[in-house]
Amino acid sequence: MSKSPMASEKALIKSRAQKYLSRRNYKKALGEFQRITKLDPMDLRSRLRVGDLLQKLGRAGEAVAQYKQLTRHYAKGGFPHPGNLLKQDYPPN
Repeated sequence: MSKSPMASEKALIKSRAQKYLSRRNYKKALGEFQRITKLDPMDLRSRLRVGDLLQKLGRAGEAVAQYKQLTRHYAKGGFPHPGNLLKQDYPPN
């Protein structure tokens, strides 16, 4: 069974985003994660990463807006427990 074109594109973008994260190029990583959230608005882990990267880049207001948007999704129900999203691997600061 092969991946759908969207899944393949998303995997490529995510790979680039992880590469940028590992190199601490947060601005480029942010752009890639934003592309993922446009392709798949329900990718909550990527939405969380967008918020985290906005925070790292000093864009606190935008980060808060992103986090608020995430909490609205959780409030509607049907999503994984928010604590599960926090169990992620980030490169050290």
